[in-house]
Amino acid sequence: MSLIWTILLVASCPTQAEDQPKRFLEIPAENDSLTFDLKTVQFLSSGRFTVISTRIDNPDVMKQQLKSLGVLKNYCGQRDGKYPAPADLLQLGPPDLPIEQIEVKSSQTKAGGMTYAFKMVSWKHPYVRLANPAYLHCKQWGRSENDLYVESHNLIANGLRTKELYDCKRGLSGSFMHDDDDISKAFTAPVRKDTNGLAWYRAVCRAVMQEEPYLPE
Repeated sequence: MSLIWTILLVASCPTQAEDQPKRFLEIPAENDSLTFDLKTVQFLSSGRFTVISTRIDNPDVMKQQLKSLGVLKNYCGQRDGKYPAPADLLQLGPPDLPIEQIEVKSSQTKAGGMTYAFKMVSWKHPYVRLANPAYLHCKQWGRSENDLYVESHNLIANGLRTKELYDCKRGLSGSFMHDDDDISKAFTAPVRKDTNGLAWYRAVCRAVMQEEPYLPE
């Protein structure tokens, strides 16, 4: 009996291995990759569907982002001002932009008769390829410093998950704030030829529809 089960298991493995790549469509870029989970596709009409995507940093960029976040956390207890950036903060090699200081900035706002304190630590990466600054909220709407740090850490480590909408017959794409949002809440706009959105639109439409999508002029 055990021999029969072994044969069945071995026979099923190639099929599972062949099916696995068909589920995910990965589009790599210099700093990150965008992966569509084709198993989440839900058709709304002919050529129009929603799908879940995840954008996640490439390994070297993720290493820099997590290092930056960990260092910024150490400044949450500091007074407002600017501080020299530690030398070990540079994880992507020699910088090709000026090394700027770490900035700590606080503010307050009133809402509903309550006063809320905000505090943020930020630092501009000294790399051309990493234009987005590193930042960490230490205080925000009464949330704890640790919760804010964990949320930022998980966003970097696990990637940004988004529910997106594509209309392959009309050259449209859009996204939702939440996975369970009604279709009417999708912010949809024509695909622009001068952005990465066109490449994503073409790739996911081809993978889902198995045909060339409508391309805007």
